Amino acid sequence: MAKTINYVPNHDGSSIILSAIKKRLKPGLILFSVLSLVIIVCGILGVVSDNWVLVVVCAFFLLPFLIPAIIFLVKYLRPRSCRPLKRDPQLLEKGDRLFRTFTFQNEAALASAELFAFKPNLTRVIATQELLLMYKRIVNTNYGTQYFVMVETVRESFNISYPKALDAPMDDAIMAVAPFCQYVRLGYGDENLKYVEYMRTMWQEAQKSQNQL
Repeated sequence: MAKTINYVPNHDGSSIILSAIKKRLKPGLILFSVLSLVIIVCGILGVVSDNWVLVVVCAFFLLPFLIPAIIFLVKYLRPRSCRPLKRDPQLLEKGDRLFRTFTFQNEAALASAELFAFKPNLTRVIATQELLLMYKRIVNTNYGTQYFVMVETVRESFNISYPKALDAPMDDAIMAVAPFCQYVRLGYGDENLKYVEYMRTMWQEAQKSQNQL
């Protein structure tokens, strides 16, 4: 079974979400930092051994790895400036409300009547009344099998990747969350995809009408 955390009510949702953002940045930060360090060491060895061809080659390849390392470091130190919060400025506020009020929790998700989130990706907190469609997708590749929950809301489409060990808990989570969601449908199909398109159009028209008032 995949390692998961069981939360208790009144956890600091903002801190948990900021930690989740930093966790997603960490692999990129480590990768580019290690590669930059290797190139720098090779360049130093080139200087020591008077191998200026090696020095030039290292200098040529350093910036493409050093610049991303610096970007990842800045984002890691300032998670509030990262993409999840630009995409959803209310993310931390929603996280605080969710972690104060959730009434359902298993290895894969936690939910209240108003909000829910999947534990494999806490950088998205979803409003139950905005959810239109959920279905699972399993993709077989040369590198193995990947598991996803495909999510359609009135605002956007996205997917949540999760490990195989959470496949059964994810089914349980989807079925448990669905009753909180007034407009949700479950399962892939042409009819459900047309429903999503129709509901998004209606929502966008409603938003335009409100903005004109």
